Amino acid sequence: MVGKFEEKDLKIFSNFCHDSLGISATVRKIGNVLIAMAIGREEELKKKFKEIKRILKNTFKDISIKEKYEKDFNN
Repeated sequence: MVGKFEEKDLKIFSNFCHDSLGISATVRKIGNVLIAMAIGREEELKKKFKEIKRILKNTFKDISIKEKYEKDFNN
């Protein structure tokens, strides 16, 4: 998510991601960007992120959301 966020916004988004994605979800704030990361099966995460995107786009009209999936073969 891109925008101007306060610490309370980060906490709310973090709790939302933990509830939606599971305990492995991590949220970081880098500049004006909130990043949600999670470990899990790609198919399941895509379904969950699709629902998160729908909720966020309905809540915040001027929001930019991007998805990126990476595979970690070291673990």
